[in-house]
Amino acid sequence: MLPDLSIIKIYRKKAGVSQKELSRLLKISQSYLNKIENLASEPPYNLGKRIIETLKSLKNKNESVEVKSLMTKIKRVNLNKTVKEAVDLMHELGVSQLPVTDGVVIVGSFTKRTIPLLIKRGYKNVEELVVKDVMEAPFPMIPEDSPIQLVSNLLEYNEAVLLLKNGIFSGIISKKDLLKVLE
Repeated sequence: MLPDLSIIKIYRKKAGVSQKELSRLLKISQSYLNKIENLASEPPYNLGKRIIETLKSLKNKNESVEVKSLMTKIKRVNLNKTVKEAVDLMHELGVSQLPVTDGVVIVGSFTKRTIPLLIKRGYKNVEELVVKDVMEAPFPMIPEDSPIQLVSNLLEYNEAVLLLKNGIFSGIISKKDLLKVLE
């Protein structure tokens, strides 16, 4: 007998997995999974069992994952660089966000979504702007020995999370890096 299906949403959140990721793993549509989670649709017994087993295995796998194993060592962009230099660096590194620094201190963030926002606001020569004039708030910073669930929760609302070792920036985790947990 299957447990109460209302626990699916709870298990999924504890495992730190989005509906999109879980539906991809289960090879079902996200909308169907949403209906199951919200008790608007009752899955066949075999699918319900597979969902519960998948979530339990993800939870166990996530508990053993070291956050620092997911991080990427990444360059930073200085707040006095131009937007063009920051964009060129992002292209060179194949990333969509960069921490912004003043010396060794992280003071902000620069992401791929910055450029369309600047154009929308009417800036003409975006490439000539200086990063410090357009940077956003810094990404959240946590110790590199933090639990994976914390990283997953932070990535729901942020483009990236910075990891610290002894208070010093040691790497970055993006949503793309978090997908390594499912591999």
